[in-house]
Amino acid sequence: MFLLMGDNYIGDNTLGRACHVKRMTFERNLAAAGLNGIKRKMYQSLAELGLGREIVLFGQKRKK
Repeated sequence: MFLLMGDNYIGDNTLGRACHVKRMTFERNLAAAGLNGIKRKMYQSLAELGLGREIVLFGQKRKK
């Protein structure tokens, strides 16, 4: 989202850290307000739209 707002943090460690702090503040404020479900739905919606840069994958080794 920061890239789409014009904050090109790629290769800019200072800006990257500032964007990270903003994201963490956003998430902490949602949590403090008891809105973790909203955060989860928002990130799920962004993923469904193909926006984002991280994936979490769970796997299980097959038994032989």
